[in-house]
Amino acid sequence: MSFNYSINQQDNSAVVSLSGRLLTDSDTQHMSEGIAHLLNDSVTLIVMDLTQLEHCNSSGLGFIIRTLTRARINQAEFVISGVNGSVAKLFEISKIDNIISMYNNQEEALLHFTKNK
Repeated sequence: MSFNYSINQQDNSAVVSLSGRLLTDSDTQHMSEGIAHLLNDSVTLIVMDLTQLEHCNSSGLGFIIRTLTRARINQAEFVISGVNGSVAKLFEISKIDNIISMYNNQEEALLHFTKNK
């Protein structure tokens, strides 16, 4: 399965849903531009939903870290939801789960953010 993504913005939050296999920097180029646009458009919360992401390698991890850094520079919150399978194992091994807040699903992530606002 190839890589796909969608971005759904509502007010000052956005959900970026990934699906398939995130393997190369070229997979993330357009998505990175879309996320930059969100941050320039005053989005203060980005939830990256990985429920449908089947595989991720070091290129994908690098993109996630760059997104976290970009969000923090723009005073935005960046969280991840729906991590499972081999992606969850990769996050555990690389300790990504220690630096990025993780939620079971995007609804949980959005609810937590609105409660703490």
